[in-house]
Amino acid sequence: MNNFVKVLYPKKYLVNLNKKIKRLGINNKIRIDTFLITRLLMEFIIFIVLLLIPVYGIILSFLFTILFHYLYEDVLINSRIIKREQVIRNDLETFIKLYLLGLNQNNDAYLVFKMVSKNLDSDLTREIVYLNKKYNNFNDVVTNLISVIPEYSFSDDILMLSSNDTKISAEGILNKILADKKVMQEKIISSIPVKIVLFSVIFLILTLLIIILGPKYLG
Repeated sequence: MNNFVKVLYPKKYLVNLNKKIKRLGINNKIRIDTFLITRLLMEFIIFIVLLLIPVYGIILSFLFTILFHYLYEDVLINSRIIKREQVIRNDLETFIKLYLLGLNQNNDAYLVFKMVSKNLDSDLTREIVYLNKKYNNFNDVVTNLISVIPEYSFSDDILMLSSNDTKISAEGILNKILADKKVMQEKIISSIPVKIVLFSVIFLILTLLIIILGPKYLG
């Protein structure tokens, strides 16, 4: 990681952001250094350009820079994680169903796990195939898998797939997926629009205040 980035941002923020980016999966092209430096440069440009506007410049520059700061991460990372959350959930549902069928025919859980991932083409199985090649160990694969997919209420159950109770864990995952499906769909539909509406309302209120009060206080 770039030393400039390490100096500029708190360690806790960098760790959390890196975890978020990692959850976008192996095909993700976002790199934390590039993301943060690009955002910073764009904020600087927005601030300077808006600062040149007569009367309202200083207020608008602060307003739009702060707005951009939060929306940039939401659009490039958070919204993609939310979309990916549903995709991986659906993939996982299909995967677990096939995995349970495979366990009825073969007691070698890891072999079944690898066979299902090779024969089922999805975002989830592409992650699993990559991890199988990298680690070739059931425990290491599932441990790393939960860090490259969105976080779920059943993430701990995924870890237990490599244990002796793999069938019980798989059944537990499937039951939780089916039980949570409706709730998660509502969350996905409502989370981004609510945030956008909230930002829009705040922005409109502040803009109206600037128009009404600006001339009075800025002469």
